[in-house]
Amino acid sequence: MDLVIIGTENYDLYALLSAELESAGYATHWAADGLEALDAAERLAPKALLLGDSLPVLGATECCMRLRQVPEIHRDLPVYLVTDNEVNPVLRDKAGFTGVFPATHGSWELHDLLAALSMKR
Repeated sequence: MDLVIIGTENYDLYALLSAELESAGYATHWAADGLEALDAAERLAPKALLLGDSLPVLGATECCMRLRQVPEIHRDLPVYLVTDNEVNPVLRDKAGFTGVFPATHGSWELHDLLAALSMKR
C-alpha cells in the first residue's frame, strides 16, 4: 500500500485527509511538525507528502527545500502545500512544491489530487 505523509500540527486536518486518502487505498503517516515530516520521508519512502502551511519546528517551505536536497529522495516526489491562503507561485516553485492543495476542499480538489497521485503509482 502506498504511503502518504501528512505533516500538520492540526490533528483534525490530519484525520480528515487521512480518512479521505485511506478510503482511496493509501496508507497515511502523521507528522506533527516539519522535522518529523522530514525524518519520516527519509525513513519511510512515501509516494507523496502533504505539508500544512503552519508546521512548527521546521516550516513547510524549509521542509520541502530540505527534502529536495536529500539524495535518497527523488526530486519527482510529490510534495503539496496544504493551505487556504494565497501562495506566491514563484516562492512555491523555488521551495520545490509540486502544488498547493486547499485545506478546506471539496470533492473535485480531492479527485484531482488522487488522480495526480495515481499517476505516480
